[in-house]
Amino acid sequence: MSRSSWKRIATEEYDPLKAGSIDATDTRPHDLAVYRALNARHTLPSNIKEKPRHTMFVSRLPLNVTEQQLKYKFDKVADVKSVSVIRDIVSGIGKGYAFVEFYRERDVEKILYECKGLTFEGKEALLDYEVGRSLKGWVPRRLGGGWGGRKESGQLRFGCRDRPWRNPVLTKPEMQREQNRNSLKFNQTSPSSEPKKKVH
Repeated sequence: MSRSSWKRIATEEYDPLKAGSIDATDTRPHDLAVYRALNARHTLPSNIKEKPRHTMFVSRLPLNVTEQQLKYKFDKVADVKSVSVIRDIVSGIGKGYAFVEFYRERDVEKILYECKGLTFEGKEALLDYEVGRSLKGWVPRRLGGGWGGRKESGQLRFGCRDRPWRNPVLTKPEMQREQNRNSLKFNQTSPSSEPKKKVH
């Protein structure tokens, strides 16, 4: 992988193998959950109505957080259209994450910028884009994919705002190829490489 094509955040497609790699360069799964994610087939619920690009994912929430509390927090910055706190279907207890939909797409960007460091009960919440419908091949955490995670779990996932990929460490042959590519690009764009006009 060349540095010119390398990105810190996944923007088009979710690759479980890359998500399980700190620099997106792994060629084989390093934990069993990645194996599961590679073979998983995720189907979204048919009753989702929120617009994906207008919706933000919020996690690391208290299990007893309510829609009203979230709406109150984010309404201070942008107009909230709807809030969906995800709960256990049996107990009704929250799972620690929710989806917040705004009226305008640009409000998601605004919230992500202005509400960074937002806390609930003294604990910082994680804010990110809702990618389940906008990122091709998305696999949620319960199937071995997802984003983030904790070191203790041994299932860290990278490529998101919270845990972007790090710069890959290139081997000597890769460094040489990269230098050759950069040199070629420089020569192609250098004024000295342009054909000289004949003087009559």
